[in-house]
Amino acid sequence: MRIVEYIEANCWCSFKNNNRTLFYRSIYNYGIKKYKNKVIQNKITETITLYYPKNQKQIHGFNGNQPPIDSNSLKTISPSKINYFINQYQDIRKQIEILSQKMKITDNFLNASKVKEIIELEAMLYSYEYLISNLANNKRETMTQKQYGNFCKWKNNPQNKEPWIYHFIFQELLIYYDITLPIQTFKQFIHFQELLNLLEKKQDIHTIVHTIKRREKNGFLLLNFRNYPYQNKVITNTNILKEVAQYINQLEQNTFSKTNELIGIPTYPFQILEGTCFVMKGSNFTNEDIFNKIVICSVLTAQDVINLLDCRAILVEYGGYLSHASIWSREYHKPCLVNCKNITKLLKTGDIIQINGETGRIELKQKND
Repeated sequence: MRIVEYIEANCWCSFKNNNRTLFYRSIYNYGIKKYKNKVIQNKITETITLYYPKNQKQIHGFNGNQPPIDSNSLKTISPSKINYFINQYQDIRKQIEILSQKMKITDNFLNASKVKEIIELEAMLYSYEYLISNLANNKRETMTQKQYGNFCKWKNNPQNKEPWIYHFIFQELLIYYDITLPIQTFKQFIHFQELLNLLEKKQDIHTIVHTIKRREKNGFLLLNFRNYPYQNKVITNTNILKEVAQYINQLEQNTFSKTNELIGIPTYPFQILEGTCFVMKGSNFTNEDIFNKIVICSVLTAQDVINLLDCRAILVEYGGYLSHASIWSREYHKPCLVNCKNITKLLKTGDIIQINGETGRIELKQKND
């Protein structure tokens, strides 16, 4: 069966923009498969990430038929377990920091066994991240205020990011092999296993560089299917790339033009409000850009939300009731809708819209031509 047919047959959904490098995404896939906690009965979560040529954008999706956590597993887990998993997560973070500091003291960043140990720890970290977020999403109604507050504190902690040690590892690697590629390009297009193979002398540097340049030029797919040959594997076949891109683009087609109306999920009830849009692209905006505007964005991180206090409302393309945007909006009583499909493609800065905090409806009142 062709990959596109497989995606269609298995109800793939929630294709969304994504900015994770191949390096980090491949570690994430590895962690979900290898270190998935025993409370989760699912085999693996199937995912696909399409990296367009020249990294114009990435689109990530998952199999809608495969629930994040098996329903029978959920019945056996108490909300108090979430705190336990958060503590486990934080312990692993400390281990990574200690090991990173040791590597910095010895100034030996290309020690294959140490790098492998950090990657293994981070893979475990990602498995806990997956578990905690999905458990909290399913157990929200039965969590105490203290449990929910602890989850929010963990979720919005800006320190929960990739270890700084990788910068030094890639920097030393480029110096050692006299490579002129930027560090970010290396991380963007190298699989974590290829990095380990390089450090262990199992792969040649010239082969790796050639592979990176080919992926940068042509784009590629990162698949994580239950089918073993496609578990955490990179696909560069041009015909497959073209078919998958066409299919995803069809799913992203403009639906606003037919109804003049979209819908999102209110993070809490608020009255109808009308205002001018500001479509946020990255973090390059001023307070004047967002002041009293309805901010439109793909996702929000813990670092983003603190800079948006002066906006009037926020509409987010992705995310659920426990996303950064949702938690932040309830804390600051800021009107917000999440899961507003395709909104960053359908609205432009200067458009005037009306949003309903009871129903989640978004109506286009005036187009900015």
